[in-house]
Amino acid sequence: MLLDAAATATGAFALALASVFFAAASATSARAALGASTRAALG
Repeated sequence: MLLDAAATATGAFALALASVFFAAASATSARAALGASTRAALG
């Protein structure tokens, strides 16, 4: 019972960590793409 709860909590924590990491990576790549297109537009 306790082990099940610990496994569930660990899984939820890992999922939250992964989604935060993915969101940060997405924001970084979006920023990079925006910077590249801005530079291209400015010539």
